[in-house]
Amino acid sequence: MYDTAVFGFERHAFVRKWLRMTGSHTRVAIDSEGSIVGYTVARPMFVQKGYKIGPLFADSEPIAEKLLKAVFEELLRQQHPAPVVCIDAPTEKATKLCEDFKRKRSFELVYMVMNDLPNACFDKWFGYTTVQFG
Repeated sequence: MYDTAVFGFERHAFVRKWLRMTGSHTRVAIDSEGSIVGYTVARPMFVQKGYKIGPLFADSEPIAEKLLKAVFEELLRQQHPAPVVCIDAPTEKATKLCEDFKRKRSFELVYMVMNDLPNACFDKWFGYTTVQFG
């Protein structure tokens, strides 16, 4: 599964539920051979009546940009567009991607672990699933 390779840990049951969350908007990027090369989910934030994007995992910046653009376009087509859309951008290139969309940074997060880093492909992380889940 794509998520396992990028995240560095198997979490099939969690991801299956995450992708089907009520009110969520999921996008998957597929290459010409039919392989997944990225995906993202925008899910409702109940506190601010907005959306939280995450994860945003992609094999490249152009793929991440297309996924993010597709989600933004869908959210803007809603009858009542969300006033707030948040994404936790874990890397410099993820932050740059968000800035390219003319988005405002509200605060910065630091990813910390107690032991060794997971065997993850951090260069494909453009948005955490959540701060708590990576």
